[in-house]
Amino acid sequence: MVTALFSSFRVQTIMSLKTLTHKVRGLCSGEDRGVSPVIGVILMVAITVILAAVIGAFVLGLGDDLGENPQASISTSNGNVTVDSLGNADGIAITDDSNSVQTTIESTGGSDTIDDGDTRVWVYIGDTPADGENMDEYNGDAQLMESDLS
Repeated sequence: MVTALFSSFRVQTIMSLKTLTHKVRGLCSGEDRGVSPVIGVILMVAITVILAAVIGAFVLGLGDDLGENPQASISTSNGNVTVDSLGNADGIAITDDSNSVQTTIESTGGSDTIDDGDTRVWVYIGDTPADGENMDEYNGDAQLMESDLS
């Protein structure tokens, strides 16, 4: 009797394990298995498109249009402006209140006297601005260095 009872319990346990195994296998198969590869493919395509855009921008020279900020070092004392260093600039322009060029200095160590109406110093990269030219309309890269020199 004990043997028959034990045998019956064993058969039921084995049947339960087989049913459980089939259910677990059923959960892992089918529609859920394809989700991870699809997400992987989408990520790879996105990375490829981004890399192509970055490489294309460099190859086509789209980043070359960005201008440099001109840099120079000047000192002012007793009504004189002296260029200590031009850095990457081609020169400096001294303007009046309306940003009209009064004079330019294009060499390190060069200096000029500030007139009463001259109040601003611009540093520029490009062609030398003409006397009287308005720095707001200058064709190169220019940046206001100092104002209120007087």
